[in-house]
Amino acid sequence: MVLDLKMPGIDGMEVLRNVRRMYPQVQVIILTGHGTEKDEKEAKRLGAFAYLQKPVDLEKLVRTMKAAYKKKLEDAMVAATFAEAGEFETAKSILDADKDKKK
Repeated sequence: MVLDLKMPGIDGMEVLRNVRRMYPQVQVIILTGHGTEKDEKEAKRLGAFAYLQKPVDLEKLVRTMKAAYKKKLEDAMVAATFAEAGEFETAKSILDADKDKKK
């Protein structure tokens, strides 16, 4: 997910919090023109995969999106390997790892 911090009617940090809580496997990339270093630290603390400033180099955005997708696939593949071996709790903990870090 690519998410801005400043949006009409809702704060991007609040969206990030909700996404991380409800869908911990989703990789969130913050792309903003209004952020500060404090915002970047908070976004990363909340679990953002990356924090990019506008205007962003298109190649950098594409590389970041590919890296986020690759991480999601790698996590799913590792979890599937454990599930196939009957290690269901381990598989679940891998998929929920980001969620658990926030508690």
